[in-house]
This record gives sequence, structure tokens and C-alpha cells, in this order.
Amino acid sequence: MKTTLLILSSLHLAAAFGRTCAKDESAKFLTLLRTQTNASTESFTIDACTKCVSHLPPLYPTVNPSVPLKKKKKHSSRRRHRGQSDNADLKVAIVGDFGLGKNPKAVLQMIEKWGADLTIMTGDFDYVDHPAAFMDMVDNAVGEDFPLVAVVGNHDILKWYGKGGYRDRLLKRLDVIDGISCFGEYGVNMLCTWRGMVLSLSGVGSIGENHAEFVDLSVSNYNQAPWKICAWHKNQALYQTGDKSDETGYDIYETCRRHGAIVATSHEHSYERTHLMSNFEDTEIASKDNTLHIQPGKSFAVVSGLGGESIRKWHGGLDKNPWWAATSAANNKAEYGALLCTFNKGGDPSLAKCKFKDINGKTKDKFKIISNPGPAVEKFSASASFANQKPKLDFVEVGIAHPNDIVSYDSISKTRACALSDLKLSNTTQASWMHALRFHVPLSAFNPAKGDVIRRARFQVMGAHSQGWLGNGYVLDSFKSDVSGIRISAGNSHLSAMMKRSCPSFHVDNVLESQRDEYAIAQEKSFDFLTQGMQLESVEWTHESEGWEAGEVWVSPDITSVVQKSLEGMNRDFVLVVDGSSSDASEARAVYGIHQDMGMCVSPVVVLEIERVS
Repeated sequence: MKTTLLILSSLHLAAAFGRTCAKDESAKFLTLLRTQTNASTESFTIDACTKCVSHLPPLYPTVNPSVPLKKKKKHSSRRRHRGQSDNADLKVAIVGDFGLGKNPKAVLQMIEKWGADLTIMTGDFDYVDHPAAFMDMVDNAVGEDFPLVAVVGNHDILKWYGKGGYRDRLLKRLDVIDGISCFGEYGVNMLCTWRGMVLSLSGVGSIGENHAEFVDLSVSNYNQAPWKICAWHKNQALYQTGDKSDETGYDIYETCRRHGAIVATSHEHSYERTHLMSNFEDTEIASKDNTLHIQPGKSFAVVSGLGGESIRKWHGGLDKNPWWAATSAANNKAEYGALLCTFNKGGDPSLAKCKFKDINGKTKDKFKIISNPGPAVEKFSASASFANQKPKLDFVEVGIAHPNDIVSYDSISKTRACALSDLKLSNTTQASWMHALRFHVPLSAFNPAKGDVIRRARFQVMGAHSQGWLGNGYVLDSFKSDVSGIRISAGNSHLSAMMKRSCPSFHVDNVLESQRDEYAIAQEKSFDFLTQGMQLESVEWTHESEGWEAGEVWVSPDITSVVQKSLEGMNRDFVLVVDGSSSDASEARAVYGIHQDMGMCVSPVVVLEIERVS
């Protein structure tokens, strides 16, 4: 059996699907960096992208005439036309979490009116999985020549790849940006140089793996670049003021700090900026001065998530943490807007001035940055002695390895099905589904005989979209009901054996070629072997605050007891039985099983925090 497995060395559990999807091309670029074959003449680019290269680009790429787009929509712009060496007063906007409608249009038009030379979009574009709708909105608001780069957000994953997907459309937008050159997998593990600035665009927490390593190996080639920006979508819980959990790990934050790179995120729908930090993981503040002197080992982080989708409130008192220099949310009357930074201010290559400006013209934050570039500081040098005293912890992510590892049963219709795309969490008069999910843990990942101990286990799924019509052919997420509770129970060896006999032996590629919602079999009057295979050990999972959001990764409470019970006497396999209840009998939420486009990339996973004997 092919086992989907990822081992992460981190002290913080990240709510993400870290496995590399088949369409992710990051590995070949990372191989070049690892082997230092940057000078290789090997030729490959991404989808004929004219500004993507197979080697790390120069810090100042040649400014060539941009490739004209067909039917280019004309918009008046305050962007100035720049020559090769005209790099003073570079205007860069940073914002994410857009949505569709008047609010994101107003944000984009504010940015355009300001005269932005480049906009860094930090993910979550339209929330309805419709790349065409989002790009049409951008084109209509600010024109097809509006210069932008972007990273993948959690609400962009399902339509990131493929013809007409977000990635496909965003690659084409590179052609309208003068003086840019990019290396890597777009928006996942990519480095771009643009007019002396270094932009590291990451999918950490959303798609792919080895993000911190890619940043480290690529950015280290530009030690003397005064301006480095690390952009990604998600956050660690302490570096936002809402209810988000740890979703990226600290390696990516700390790697960018070591290089003196600015950290730009969104995900939480508010605005925050830290003081100058000397350690993100240990929340060490280097200075509270409003002029931030960034250098290798000292930098700051911003959350710019007021792109137009919604404005959220502070949660749990996180806004009172001492490392915040500025916070803006619904509590203090935040409005949609973006972070606007002018780099090389007045021709000074070490000076930048930034402000957060909203669509009403109000400035909610204002600060200066002075850059003193150089080689990255040594990793973990400040806390090496303390780190050696910590137990060795690995996060082992175990995923669904085969479509036959998902077997579902509806007790109302007496129907059994395999490898469903949507795993409904309902207990109504119309349907009452239960889902058995089988996972395999190799001995190399968890070996109790060697003293390995499971300290914590989390079940992670992605909320599925239900879709209705928005008009003009666009699709809108129509999920409005809540799941009032989810039960995660331990399965036994009898259930695992029955699952192997219940579904035909087909390959995942055959599943993905199918256009049906339910892929394998539906056997009427099937007997309920799932209930018989359940054990008493279970964990009840109830929602708090906003509940479970479609397109979001849901992370369960600790299910260590359930996993350990299921592992008893089952060799290396364990089975979880999952069912739920909906507060609305007419509609029920679902999570993704085997997705039609993304396959098992968004299937359920279990993340085990394993303590090993050093």
C-alpha cells in the first residue's frame, strides 16, 4: 500500500494539508537549490510563462516591454512609466481576503489611485472557487494591466491548478509587470526579483511542503538586497488577533526574520502590525520605536486581511499582546483597505515609508523602515542550549492513501458507498451518514518498541462547498447551516477488514476521471457494518465562535485516546468512524473526501505529535 506521510520537525501543530499534490512542481526547483546547480542550463519553465526562469534571477532583471494582453481594458493610472534604473519611490500594496462585490473593488481602486507599481495579494480571492469571476472583477475595477503577484490561500486551493485556474491566470499577469523575473512554483514556493526587491511567495499552510527551506536557500543568494518580503496567507495564532490557530509553524517566520525579510500575511480579516521582533517564536521584541530598523535577525510581521470579504472582531484578548504596534478590527471601527509602502523613498535605497489606508481615506497606521541588509544570522543561535534540553518532537501527518480507505454508510437509505467526494455530516430524517476512514502508520514513523509516544493527535479535514448560482454563470457558496457536532470514534480490526472487502480495487486516477459525485458503488439494503465496527472510545467535537467554514481546514480537539484505542491489535492500521449532526434538517455540511480536481490532496488527515527518545 502506498502511504501518504509527512514528518515535520516543529513544536507547533499546523492546520494545513502539507502533502505535496501531484500538480505541485516545487520539487524540481528545490532540487536545483539543494544541489546548488543554479547555473545549470537545464531548460524548463512553468506553462510557457515568459517571465519565469529555470535559475535564480538577477536582482535587477532587464526591463523589457511588457507583453500586451488581448482586449486590454484601459484604465487611467497614476503609475509612472519607469526605465531600467528608475527605482526610486517604488509603491507596493499588500492585501488579501478579497471576496466579490463593491468592497474589494473599492480597495483595488484605492490602490490604483495611489499609483501602486505592484500589489502583493496574500491569498483568498473570491471564496466561491471561481477564478474567472475574480479576475473579471479585477479587470473591471483596475484594468488588465494592473500589476500584481499573489500567493495561494486556503479558499483558493480547489481551483488553484488546471486550465483557467487561479495559478494559470496569475501566471499570465506576470507579463504586464516590467522588470520582474521569477523562479519556482507560482504562489507555493516561488522567488521573484523586481527592481532590486526580493519577493518570496509561499503556500505554507495551504499547499506544498519544505517552504522554509525554499525561502532559506533562495533568499540567501541576495544578502545585499535591502528589501526582502516574505508573503504567505496563513498565520500562527499569536500573530493575528482573531480565532485562528497555529497554521504554518514558526520555521517560516523565523527563516524570514533571520534574513531580515518583512513578513506579510492575511487570513484573519483585520489589520495588525508587530513591533520590530528579534524572535517570533519566543515573542521577543527588539524595539518599540515606530521607525523599524530591519536587518538579518530583526524584522516585523503584518496581517493585511481587509481586502473586502468581511471585518472580524478581536478574539481572546489577543489584541492586547505587547508585540502589537497597531491593530484594527471591527471592535475599533476598522474599514476595508490595504498596507501601502513606498520603498527607496526619495531615492534612498535604505528607507521606506508605510501606512495602512482604508477606502474612506483614513490612515490607521503609519511607520518608517530603515534597512541594513547582510547575510542571514545563524539559525537558533540565541536559544541553542535551551533547544537541546527539549524533547525531540516530530509531527507525523498520515493521510488517506487510497480511495478504498473511505467507506460511507447511510442508515436511512441503507446505502454503502466508497470514495465519496463529499462526506456529509448529517443526522436527519433524509440521511444519516457515517464514514469509516482508514490510515496506515509505518513502523519508521511510529515505533513504540523504541520508546515512541503519541503526545497529541488531531484530525484535520477541509470543509466542502455547496454551490448555487450567483448569476452571469458565476457560482456562490450556499452553505448556511451549521454542524452542531461531530463525533470521532475508534474503529476495530473487524471494521478495517470489512472495509478492504467492501469496495472494488480501483486506482485513484480512475476516480478523478469520473464526473459523478459518488464514484464507486451504492449497494441498496447493505448492512450497517460501521456501527458494529465502532468502539466505545470517542471524542465529541463541537463548534465555537463562527463554526466550521467551507473551504477552511477544520482541526479537531485532541483524539489521542481514540487513535491509541484503534491501534490496539491492528498492526499499523487504525480506523476512525466519523459522523455528525446538522442544526438544519434540510441541509448538511460536508467535508471533502476524494476531490474531483485535487484528488487526495484535500482528503482527511491525522497529525500525530510523537515524542521520541533522544
